[in-house]
Amino acid sequence: MIDQKRSLRHQMRRILAQLSKPQQQEKSRAACANLVRNPAFQTARVVMVFLSLADEIDPAAAAEWALADGKTVAVPKIDWPKQLLVPVEYAGPGAPLQQDRHGLRHPADSVPVSIDRIDLIVTPGLAFDRQGNRLGRGKGFYDRFFADPLCRGLRLGFCWAEQITTQVPAEEKDTKMHLLISDWESITVQKS
Repeated sequence: MIDQKRSLRHQMRRILAQLSKPQQQEKSRAACANLVRNPAFQTARVVMVFLSLADEIDPAAAAEWALADGKTVAVPKIDWPKQLLVPVEYAGPGAPLQQDRHGLRHPADSVPVSIDRIDLIVTPGLAFDRQGNRLGRGKGFYDRFFADPLCRGLRLGFCWAEQITTQVPAEEKDTKMHLLISDWESITVQKS
């Protein structure tokens, strides 16, 4: 299983490296348009997104829309010593950010958001399949977050169409997504 995941990560990184910056930006905007039209996003009061890495889809436009609509927006901050993902409030693109030693950004003013308040968790990944399986970067932060008994939000895999593959190798500890949204489509995987 580990070798299958490692192989798929390598394959996906190769595919994503072929997308130019303008293509990434255009595809991210299209995916954000699909996201904000989705009923799960529209009805959510508290949405957790992520501050993208250079090779990741960027949900920034959806976060701005959510803020303009009066929603609370949270983003992940990693507690490296405890190996936990902690949701913190995000005030928008003008808010000062800090970067940790691994290149992950989070708001400088990290005000925690209670996990049980989050209605929708917009989740990054390297690959997803249509059954809702997700391949992350291998550290397990999101799977541990989803395993928290207080986590009740819908899990939404957010990606470019190139990241949806036939099958993602999954173990019992891997948590499935409820929805997938890309620049091409919206897929409902499971109701709860």
